[in-house]
Amino acid sequence: MKVAGEAFADRRYEPDGTLRSRKFPDALITDPAPRRHRHWRFAREGQAETVCVHGDTPGSREYPKACREALR
Repeated sequence: MKVAGEAFADRRYEPDGTLRSRKFPDALITDPAPRRHRHWRFAREGQAETVCVHGDTPGSREYPKACREALR
């Protein structure tokens, strides 16, 4: 079985690398600009092989296209 490292560009991480709990109001990143930058950074620095797009994040329908353009 092949395993791929996954990251979440629309979620904040704690300093220890765990996801910030959604009980905190800043756990979800809804602004598209920082999400695109994080996606680019994850790919550029080899931090993840895949990036999850949560369907319940505002703007999630446009997000994959914006990320693809950011990676170009």
